[in-house]
Amino acid sequence: MEGNSKLLYVESEIQKALSSKFYFRAFRDRAIARAFKILIVLLGSAVTVILGVSESGTGKIVALILSGVITIVNSVDALFNYQAKATNLIDYYAKLDSLILEIQYYRAGRSSADITVEKADEFFEKLLQAHSDFYNNRSETIKSSFIAGDDVQSNNKLGEHRTPQ
Repeated sequence: MEGNSKLLYVESEIQKALSSKFYFRAFRDRAIARAFKILIVLLGSAVTVILGVSESGTGKIVALILSGVITIVNSVDALFNYQAKATNLIDYYAKLDSLILEIQYYRAGRSSADITVEKADEFFEKLLQAHSDFYNNRSETIKSSFIAGDDVQSNNKLGEHRTPQ
């Protein structure tokens, strides 16, 4: 019976994660990323049209201002990196969905007494691995958003400590 209670705990943790507010953030972040890309394309097109048809100095000034806005929008998009956040969240929830299906398949046709502690521990390890992968990817996304150039050391995962050289 201990295996069954452990497996119920793993299932409850997965269900808690799947029903959290983060699940809907993935879709929100993906929509924001698309909006940034569309805005950049529209502003770039407007600059091209204004420069193409404008013969006066005001058209060039408007195009210059729009170019500055494009630079700002690109910078904000690169800083917050909504596409990477959305991809990371969607990947995380796909792993959790797969894990819940594995657990349900394992449970099918078994009584509570037939569920082993070893198998419950195996599912728990998979859950921990999914959490670890999610937070490591999130950490990498944050680092790449705020640190530029060769200073980003992508091989430093959570829980590992680097010694200065």
